[in-house]
Amino acid sequence: MAYVPPHKRRSQEGKGCSEGSNTPFVSNDRTPRKENYSRFAYNSTAQLPPVFEKIALYYCINLSERQVKWRAFQERAMRVHNEFAGLVKRFDAVNGKAVLSENRCNEEILKRVWDASMNAKYSSKAQPGTKTMSDGEVGCALSHVELWKILTSTESSSENPVMMALEDDAVFSSVAGRSRFADVLAQAMENVPSGWGILYLGFSGRGERHYVEVPHNQKRNKSKYTVEIYRPEYGYHTHAYLITRHAAQILLDNLPVQGPIDVWLADNHWFDIPVYSAVIANEGWKREDGTFEGAVLVSQERGRGRKSDVQQSSHMKAG
Repeated sequence: MAYVPPHKRRSQEGKGCSEGSNTPFVSNDRTPRKENYSRFAYNSTAQLPPVFEKIALYYCINLSERQVKWRAFQERAMRVHNEFAGLVKRFDAVNGKAVLSENRCNEEILKRVWDASMNAKYSSKAQPGTKTMSDGEVGCALSHVELWKILTSTESSSENPVMMALEDDAVFSSVAGRSRFADVLAQAMENVPSGWGILYLGFSGRGERHYVEVPHNQKRNKSKYTVEIYRPEYGYHTHAYLITRHAAQILLDNLPVQGPIDVWLADNHWFDIPVYSAVIANEGWKREDGTFEGAVLVSQERGRGRKSDVQQSSHMKAG
């Protein structure tokens, strides 16, 4: 299915999607309507919900020369809650350009040459064939690998501690200028099946979605919005996710990374790790059948023609 940028998705609401039969699988009981959620948005002056205590580590990846982006991220985190902003530690991102120029790229950790054939089946912008990772893709992948190493080596009272991994362009869900991230995160963690390994808070899914049926006794949501959980077939982005120690260890055991980090994960079906994505129902891009794709809990700072800082090798010609 062709990728539709978020700003175009918003402009297409009510017009439907032109993809026709290629629209992803959706449950039949999802109501195609929108709600006014502003009065249910999270109040940052209230106490931070207990769900945040279930997460042992919080990190945001940021290059040392991009302090402006780090300060902007901190401001967005403060809108969630001042305690949340204090929990998130800055991780000094790996500079891919420096690693390559100094010949410090260990092929046991990362191999730059990769095959984009699978990626091209899910993205109209990707071209099949052999590609070479860009400097930015190298730095991004190595940064996430370092976070996984931190998680697996961290002492914790929990047998399987959880880390929240963020990138510095992460934007937390809000309504009418007030954050609701704490509430939707609590719902997501309540509804995700036990034994999960990775839970995407921001994700661009491709292919079929297999929604999780939430037991009736778990539906104690006082808010008007509902967070749904699905297992993805394929997809992109690593700007916001939760990962357990067990899952991180599996990824480290399957190094080297070969290709952009998000594509490497999806191409390998996440190495059979139980992976889920959370979305806010009845929001986001409206499909042709009248249902909504669902809004992510954490989006990316985009708009006004702003693109990702990372050059995407999948869009380059093979060779």
